[in-house]
Amino acid sequence: MIIYADITLLNNFFMTIAIIWATANIMEIKYSWFRLFLGANIANLYLLVVFILQQYRFYFFINFILHISLNIITAILILKISFPGLQRTRFIKALGNLYLITFIGMGTTLSIFYVYGDSPFNTGFLKIIIGLLVLYLLGNTGWKIIQRYKLPDEFYLPTVIYCQNKEVSLTGLLDTGNSLSDPISNLPVIIVNLATLIPIFPEEMQAEMMTGEVCEMDLVEVFQKNNLAHRIRLLPFSDLGEEKGLLLGFRPDLVELFYKGELIRVEKCVIGISTRMLDLDNCYQALIHPKLLNVEQI
Repeated sequence: MIIYADITLLNNFFMTIAIIWATANIMEIKYSWFRLFLGANIANLYLLVVFILQQYRFYFFINFILHISLNIITAILILKISFPGLQRTRFIKALGNLYLITFIGMGTTLSIFYVYGDSPFNTGFLKIIIGLLVLYLLGNTGWKIIQRYKLPDEFYLPTVIYCQNKEVSLTGLLDTGNSLSDPISNLPVIIVNLATLIPIFPEEMQAEMMTGEVCEMDLVEVFQKNNLAHRIRLLPFSDLGEEKGLLLGFRPDLVELFYKGELIRVEKCVIGISTRMLDLDNCYQALIHPKLLNVEQI
């Protein structure tokens, strides 16, 4: 069998970019195309090393261990380079998703060519296009499928936030990967979309918050002007593409969570204000810290 190195590397390069992109989309984390390109180049280096190793004859067990070890190391390097600053729990989830998407994407592509009657091992641009299309559909619809069929109803919590004699009702998602806490008080943080929170604030604050896009420092000024500076908390965090991010938080009067038919009243927590949508379909508007429910983080 003749292997054309240029086409094989090109195929591997584009497929890897698509896999990393699909991983980021499904996990709803930020990414930059430049780092995705760097990660895909690591995958090509792995492929070249495999080609070189195939020129040597090793015992089956040694050959097996070498390939498995190289594969895992490569996957870790791809994630480290593509998604710097990813927290440990998120990194482990990203690693699992990377492999899952690879198996599903590649398996679907090969199945299509088996049904078509062609050999899946022949190189060709048609296979690249089919593979990219499969991964694109997986990346765009994968998270919706996970939400609809994998997340039990108990993960969605009716939530009420109280502050200064006002309240706002929303739906929170129990995020077992959420480890964000206030660095000073160590209180767990509930991340909530700003647009959902606006009705809880005084009318003069609402007007300022709704004037175009606001950043964290703009929100700090709004809180200070309305004599609410004592409630402010600045929350440093690390996320994909933003190694040293800063999230504005505030102390509410009370948060009520309805979990498994029980009402849980929380007075000691921090509300982190997110200026972007947490869920494109608006199925939930907040991410609930598992510590509030004594749920184990995974």
